[in-house]
Amino acid sequence: MTDQDYYPQDPQVEALKAELTGLKSDLGNLIGTTRQAQQAEIQELGRKLTASEREFVRTTPDYEQAASGWKGKRMDEIRASLKASGQPEKLAEQILAGDIARLAARAEISGRDPAEVAYEVFEQSGHRSVHLDGPRSEVGEVLKELRK
Repeated sequence: MTDQDYYPQDPQVEALKAELTGLKSDLGNLIGTTRQAQQAEIQELGRKLTASEREFVRTTPDYEQAASGWKGKRMDEIRASLKASGQPEKLAEQILAGDIARLAARAEISGRDPAEVAYEVFEQSGHRSVHLDGPRSEVGEVLKELRK
């Protein structure tokens, strides 16, 4: 004999089970939609940062070197943290991508150029600016003059 033989099916219980099944499905769909929206937002931030970097590198010749150095240091930190906590190293790229996305998002929220904010972070983490004849803004003016 089964439980159903001992306990006759209650229509209210069956209705609640059906409603719960529907709610689980709706929640799964909502989570999937939310993840897709988040991915789209991250991709858009990435496009904005890339466009910003292309423009910013024109007036800041050491931007790519600074970015590469910062990313290398940050990856070392992430890997050490993952190793210490027993987590797989393959998460490092995802964590770094999240760091970059958050940096770009904070810049956008504050109305600032994402590449400029990133460069400031690079400098704060130890990168030393390479200026031709003065501050970065003067270098930009010199480069503009040379292009004429």
